[in-house]
Amino acid sequence: MSAAQVIYPEQFSAQSAPKEWFSAADLADLRLPGLPAETRSVQRRAVDERWGERRAIDGTLLARPRAGRRGGGLEFHLQVLPIAARQELVRRGISAETAEDAAAMSEAEALWDWFGQQPDKVRVEAQKRLDAVAEVHLLHGQMKVAKNIAVREVAAKHSVSQATLWNWNKAVSGVERKDWLPALAPRRKGGGKAADIPDELWQLFKSDWLRLSAPPMAASYHTVKKRAKALGLTLPSVPAASTLSAPLACASSCRSVSPNMLSTNFCDMMLT
Repeated sequence: MSAAQVIYPEQFSAQSAPKEWFSAADLADLRLPGLPAETRSVQRRAVDERWGERRAIDGTLLARPRAGRRGGGLEFHLQVLPIAARQELVRRGISAETAEDAAAMSEAEALWDWFGQQPDKVRVEAQKRLDAVAEVHLLHGQMKVAKNIAVREVAAKHSVSQATLWNWNKAVSGVERKDWLPALAPRRKGGGKAADIPDELWQLFKSDWLRLSAPPMAASYHTVKKRAKALGLTLPSVPAASTLSAPLACASSCRSVSPNMLSTNFCDMMLT
């Protein structure tokens, strides 16, 4: 057997019909890049990243009860998987996706893909922020407590400043609740090595990222990366995609800065 030959679990032979849904055990058996090789670890990843709550663009849940199996459990649509895992499924001839589908990401998918590659410290902090923000929304939205009072009480409970808690609430403004966890994850600011890029790519990034819909930087970065590939250029890879220089760091907090004020450099730590 050659070193490049792939051994498939019996249920995933190259001759089988393409699949879209996989259980945690399936994914562990396949040993895909970006995913653990143990069932319990995959299950823990699914819980941490809320695979059971994520939805497709049309609103369809991307998790469902396992078909024809005793003992319950869920199976997950391939859209919840990291991009590298989806591309490997295509390469092995297992996935129902095309290579183009596997490479394409919605804004939410880009956000979760970035979050899935972050260390435990970032995940724990994101959960802490989510708990606090959820409490504010519970008090204000369901219990009709004035929002400033809700923020004051929750900030005191979680030992954070009211200004910080207001900022966390702003971070999820316009974001679907199922995507709040990665939206609240901390991102390192500053640092990184500057790298000049052609003006065409920089203008493309600015016009995409500064849209009123406020897409995540990761989604805009992938748009630029596709164009760069067509031009034969190389950009820093995700997740160390790039922090943009100081003016853009300011823009990220308000998105009201004039595009002409922004620097023309990518930094290689944008998303970490």
